[in-house]
Amino acid sequence: MIELISDQLWSTVGPLLPKHRRSPKGGAPRKDDRRCLEGIMFVLRGGIPWRMLPREFGISPSTCWRRFHEWSAAGVWDRVHKQLLKPLAEANVLDTDRVVIDSASVRALLGGDHTGPNPTDRSKNGCKRHIICDANGIPLVIQTGPANQRDEEMVEPMLKTISAHA
Repeated sequence: MIELISDQLWSTVGPLLPKHRRSPKGGAPRKDDRRCLEGIMFVLRGGIPWRMLPREFGISPSTCWRRFHEWSAAGVWDRVHKQLLKPLAEANVLDTDRVVIDSASVRALLGGDHTGPNPTDRSKNGCKRHIICDANGIPLVIQTGPANQRDEEMVEPMLKTISAHA
């Protein structure tokens, strides 16, 4: 089994995950958060469907998917990103003299508050991921908005958040 989450990374990420108590109604014990995070990382890094998560992880694809959505709703990913940027900023590793700004539109079949009609896909529901990376390719700011949002609308608010990291 490939270890995707080192002990050092887990010591940073683990405390940021929501704590859960066992249900008084019983049921199966909650699966290990670290194993779920490794399953999530495997799926996201490989760009594969959740159902293709190998059995070797010992976690079902549906468990990983549910945990991903649970943590997304709890704002875990933003907290983890900020926590991982701190030591890089303190070590002066971030090069913000030049930054790269980009966006990509993706389909959002189920809709949601962050979606809008995609002008490049016959007005089907979509969202646009906006990202700013430093000169080394380290993501500094990541935001999601509706697919019909103009890129220049996001630049100024995203650039303002960089000063908090640099």
